[in-house]
Amino acid sequence: MSDHGRLSVLQVVWRLSDTGGIPQVVRRLVAGLDRGLIDIHVCTARPLASQDAVDDLGPGISFHTLGIEGDRTLRSRMSGSLRLLQLIRNLRPEIVHIHSGVTWLLVPTIVGGFHRKPSIIEVHDSPQSGRVSTANWVVERWLLRRKRSVALVHSKAVESALASAVGAGCPKIWTIPIGLSLAGAGSAADASEWRRRNHISSDELIVTYVGRLVLSKRPEMFVQLASQIGQSVPTAFFVLAGDGPNRKDLEDLARSIAVGDRLLIRGREPDLPGLLAASAIFVSTSEYEGFGMAILEAMAATTAVVATKVGATEELVVPGVNGLLVEPNDPSALVEAVRYLLEHPDVRSRMASEGRRRVEEEYDVSTMVSRYQDLYLAVAPHDRVGSSGT
Repeated sequence: MSDHGRLSVLQVVWRLSDTGGIPQVVRRLVAGLDRGLIDIHVCTARPLASQDAVDDLGPGISFHTLGIEGDRTLRSRMSGSLRLLQLIRNLRPEIVHIHSGVTWLLVPTIVGGFHRKPSIIEVHDSPQSGRVSTANWVVERWLLRRKRSVALVHSKAVESALASAVGAGCPKIWTIPIGLSLAGAGSAADASEWRRRNHISSDELIVTYVGRLVLSKRPEMFVQLASQIGQSVPTAFFVLAGDGPNRKDLEDLARSIAVGDRLLIRGREPDLPGLLAASAIFVSTSEYEGFGMAILEAMAATTAVVATKVGATEELVVPGVNGLLVEPNDPSALVEAVRYLLEHPDVRSRMASEGRRRVEEEYDVSTMVSRYQDLYLAVAPHDRVGSSGT
């Protein structure tokens, strides 16, 4: 328990980078939590690095690391797990809030009988998505069947899938959509500067992909899209921003189908708000999305969206209102949808404006933080909640 009467919460996450979906959720949350109410501890499995930019999160947060470096060998995993056990013993947090993907770190804590405090398991992807390791899911399911563990998800799609996978004994699932600060969305000036810096004229319509370059995201469909539309819509320009194991394959594909100078493969984009603000259309080609943060960021930047109809995208994109949805793995439908928005600027503008409005009304970061605080107070020991006056 905090020495200052605040609710003590320990967040456990793999990394706290300034990029990536899970780290961004954690960063927005801890930066916005009420320091007078909650004593915040953040523990990363890997060592803190300069790109973790912890100073940007403000004062009053304690940072810890489990020091897992290099390959995740069994030995390094067990050493990190034991360090987490010791950290929990030392801090004695009232709530342990651990993120999907690193729940296995709690194994020594469970075996040692020390895991008696309330816990929150934040599940970012459904167990059926193929993104959750078998070993990690065994630990998560065991914890979620305990009365003192609570599940937290970001979309109704993951909520439904998780309830089905846990089965009997599934606890109450809290669904809290991810929120954004519109102050961080790109402006018209940011868009102009991004174009100037990348030598793209103002009359070119930028179509953008942002995401990890991995098979499940199907980024090759975007490269193929650039080839097909680029031949018939000369004002269209395509930007693929992201990195990952399939980047070289995508560069080879772009050369083989002669996309030419109409496609820019950026790698990691240092000015994502500027790029999104400069874009006419944002494209998501994923086979699965647990939430779709890049889609939300595009909407905040007043950019129309074309996305595959998978996972949580149906909760973000209302077809014909703030974007268009197509069936996954259907290149022809994707081309048709993007071409339609390129050729109908009035429709594109209306959808972009509606997307921005939806973020303002339903996905504001302050609403997200408030809901997290409600969750912490609900999960906290009853005597602790009662003393807080809530």
